[in-house]
Amino acid sequence: MNTKATITALAVVSLGISAAQASTIAWGGGDGNWNTEGVADAGWSGGTSPTMDGTDDAVINGGTVSYDAGALGDLGAGWGSSHLTLNGGVLTQSTTHWSVFDGSGTFTIAGGTFNSAADRVQIGASGTDTAQFVMTSGSFIHTGSEVAVRGGNTFTVSGGSMSANFFSLGDFGLATIDVAGGTVRLNDGSSGGGFYIGTAGSAINLTAAGVFNIGNTNIADATANYLDTDRVVFGMDGNNALLQVVDDGAGGVNISAVPEPTSAALLGLGGVALILRRRK
Repeated sequence: MNTKATITALAVVSLGISAAQASTIAWGGGDGNWNTEGVADAGWSGGTSPTMDGTDDAVINGGTVSYDAGALGDLGAGWGSSHLTLNGGVLTQSTTHWSVFDGSGTFTIAGGTFNSAADRVQIGASGTDTAQFVMTSGSFIHTGSEVAVRGGNTFTVSGGSMSANFFSLGDFGLATIDVAGGTVRLNDGSSGGGFYIGTAGSAINLTAAGVFNIGNTNIADATANYLDTDRVVFGMDGNNALLQVVDDGAGGVNISAVPEPTSAALLGLGGVALILRRRK
């Protein structure tokens, strides 16, 4: 073996990997538009907006950022491997365009607030995408038509809170919204709707301390419309799990996963309105 040649080849590969790494462009903490060049305490570091096609990653740590889809196209569309991280402040998309995170990029909310009135917020555009949405803290408020997850892409919530008017899960394969912590809310469950399941088995998957809140409904209707239809499941296998549906005191219900060892204690509580359903 030619050791010198091998070392040289590895060094070239290493340089290629380093060159391919995206640059991080951070928002300066002021208030302004995504595509406005940075000035003083506002705008992007370096004075230019990030090139979101795998070239740059965008980080927002504070301030208020407005995204104008009319000028830039849909938020997340065509971003390839670029990542967007919201650590603080407010990111607002207030147009009727979509937010479509495709390719292999990740949209992370670790703090702050994402306000979206976009027609649709969608993770993945097709079955070949491997996009990710990750929420560990902060809030995600969607007042548009729906939040959609396509098969092959992931949507995980471990903290914070998000709300939407409609959830669309599946198409191009099974898709789940995995909730291990924090709260995911369906704003109005009065008609038993608010869901489209494009691929059988797609569901809101509750584990650990995750909560699925449904507004404008009661315990009996929520159980029939969401648990009995497997739109909301525990651990994706349904074996030996206990799901509780509790009145949230605000005209809706909270659905959460209850570990088996605590079931006896819960059943002993008096005056608490809940239904426990053992899944088979």
